[in-house]
Amino acid sequence: MKHRYNNVLLCRLVIYLLTLLWIIGCDSTTDSDGSGSANPPGVVIEEELILEEFPFKTAACAEIIPNNWSNRLEPIPGQGLGFSVISTACWKANVKVMDTAGVMIDSFTQPFTIAGQKDSDKQRGRPGWLVWDGQKSNGQVASSARYLFIIVFDFGLGKSQRAWARRNWEAE
Repeated sequence: MKHRYNNVLLCRLVIYLLTLLWIIGCDSTTDSDGSGSANPPGVVIEEELILEEFPFKTAACAEIIPNNWSNRLEPIPGQGLGFSVISTACWKANVKVMDTAGVMIDSFTQPFTIAGQKDSDKQRGRPGWLVWDGQKSNGQVASSARYLFIIVFDFGLGKSQRAWARRNWEAE
């Protein structure tokens, strides 16, 4: 009888461990291109990213946007690899560009502000662009490849949002 009891416990333990491994395996997502690289935490950027969780606050914009910043300096789509970002708040994006080996080849910061907006105005998303110029940190043009972009959007006042995307870059 004791031998049978031990077999039942062993079977239950095996089933428990297999279930646990299955749950862990299902939770670890991989890139849709089948490359098998694990996805970083945060919101995935498909075509565009809509950030509407945080309302516009003048104090938050003042905290993260440099005094001399103007959206006129914002990169122009088509002059690099870009993402459309629609937001109800000012943001400063801290971006890391990683190659397929997981090596960071570039990092940059890009702010976005909503000119003329007041705290009392209706919260409407405003379009902006987050654009990588296709150059490595050393100034060399990056080779044609698929890159991972890890982005932390800082909205000021302690609010932030992580996002990521994988994009193909074609060097000219």
